[in-house]
Amino acid sequence: MFSQLMPKLFYRNFVIGYFLPITLFFSALIGYFSFVVKDNSIILFIKEDLLVRTIFLGLVFWFGGLLLVAINGFLIRFLEGYYYFPWKNKLTNRHKRRFKELQDFLSDWKEKYKSNDPNIKKKAEQKMTEAIEKELIISERFPDSDNWIMATKFGNSIRAFEVYPRVMYGIDSVLSWNRIVAVMPEDFREIIDNAKANVDFWVNLLVLALIFGMIVFGLYISGISWQGIGFFYSFLVSTLVPTVTMLILVIFFLFCYYRAIEASVEWGDWVKTAFDIYLPKLASSLELELPTSRTDERKFWMEFSQAITYRNPEVLPNRKTRAGVVQPENPAPPDV
Repeated sequence: MFSQLMPKLFYRNFVIGYFLPITLFFSALIGYFSFVVKDNSIILFIKEDLLVRTIFLGLVFWFGGLLLVAINGFLIRFLEGYYYFPWKNKLTNRHKRRFKELQDFLSDWKEKYKSNDPNIKKKAEQKMTEAIEKELIISERFPDSDNWIMATKFGNSIRAFEVYPRVMYGIDSVLSWNRIVAVMPEDFREIIDNAKANVDFWVNLLVLALIFGMIVFGLYISGISWQGIGFFYSFLVSTLVPTVTMLILVIFFLFCYYRAIEASVEWGDWVKTAFDIYLPKLASSLELELPTSRTDERKFWMEFSQAITYRNPEVLPNRKTRAGVVQPENPAPPDV
């Protein structure tokens, strides 16, 4: 695993998802300190030996990217809403109400659309575009049941594609994912990795923007003395710049969160495509006999999920009979 990870730390996805956000963070931090705190020591440090110091900072940024890689799972799960935070239950209930409103609208619309009354059916046809939009929202932004609703929009957009393989085929997506990856061709795996890198980029920018805001706020309330630099400049750097910076960071934070949700939907589309295309190949690679009917196929993948979840070979589906191999009822003894 380690031998496969190290080369990827120099690939495009590491640069986009981790190295670029940490570089933007430190660059903004250096610029802010230089302007507001009047501390040019870092810039002077770089200018002393531009090439060597730039390489040094590059290594610092690279190790910062490694740190983001190490905590990536925690950050994503936190933004999904797995861990406790204030108002978690209220936000979860809010998304559940939104989910129910969408379901009730679609249920009512479908009944009216199937109505034999031409007036009712005509009104339903006028709302067809709205109904299609709401159905897309449910399929892309929510899981299939309110029992799976998360506290955040980001978490629900990920849950939406996590439940897709179970809803469509009866297989658990989380436990079976590594097996699906094993039968994917390298080029398709790279497409999914690229989509995940886009999610990582916006998630890391969001978190680093939050950290930057905490630093700015800390400097604002730290009581730094601005005497001797002029009243206007003192007011500028002590009040106006931090206020404007915090406002910009709030807008930037919300923008990153919105982009992270959109990127997760795109990532989810590729994950769903992977199950659609490579689930039969997984059965073939495991030499498992895939049923022909949809009902039996769902039962097949449900039993497979149970087998790999609970390490229970008794519910594992039967393997195919190997082609060209016939087992005789009474095999002859071997020649001596």
